[in-house]
Amino acid sequence: MYNDFKKWIERGFSQSSLSLYRYCPYAFKLSYLDSQESIFWDPDVLDVGKLVHNSLDYYYKNNYLTKGLSEHILYYTYSHLKNNWDITLKVEDFQKAHTCLDNHSKWEYKNISNGFNTKPFTEQKISQNGYYGILDYVDLNNCKVIDWKTGRSPYVTYEYRMQAHVYKELFEKEYGLKIKKFQFYFLYPDEFRTISFEKEKQKQVALETERLKNAVINSLSDGEFSKKPRTDKGCKNCNFVYYCKILGNKHD
Repeated sequence: MYNDFKKWIERGFSQSSLSLYRYCPYAFKLSYLDSQESIFWDPDVLDVGKLVHNSLDYYYKNNYLTKGLSEHILYYTYSHLKNNWDITLKVEDFQKAHTCLDNHSKWEYKNISNGFNTKPFTEQKISQNGYYGILDYVDLNNCKVIDWKTGRSPYVTYEYRMQAHVYKELFEKEYGLKIKKFQFYFLYPDEFRTISFEKEKQKQVALETERLKNAVINSLSDGEFSKKPRTDKGCKNCNFVYYCKILGNKHD
């Protein structure tokens, strides 16, 4: 049994950890149990997303408006971003963050001007039913959850569908309500994608996500993390392949 078995069971599994286990159990071990960083690690990507999320969270917790123009909303979010920006990051990253906040302020203004001005909960850290996640935007009145994305590509990948299932479980167990709407908001291109939990594809992803959760629990229990990438080219594209080589091990 792995030393952190109890900690994992108590906290639950994030979508990202389950996705990595699905890709390769041994890669999961290297990342989450041995604390090895990806060879393709780009701190700027995380920093931009984190700062945008923090700015939006700060706005909702401290400056949420029931009236005002989109420019006023942008002022509050931008001020927080500017005050917390790391000057070592790239100018284009700052511009990208600004675009994300500008797009969001226009969307939020539409909500306010249409009377949908109930203050949402933001950045909700929830552990429920063997899962863990941070829900960016929770509207309990409408049983709605929005996840903010700062990436450029507004495609709903398999991993995003897994995240939708995890967040559905977290929302419904935490608040005792049935989720009515789940959306990804791709802030940079200003596009929404809505997940339909009734569609067969999403139901199949839900079953696979539950299976993965149980598989990780079994691996933590018996200490076995097989080197079995999900695709034939898995090792070639693996973020942790050099750790295998350094240790004198190769994926099976």
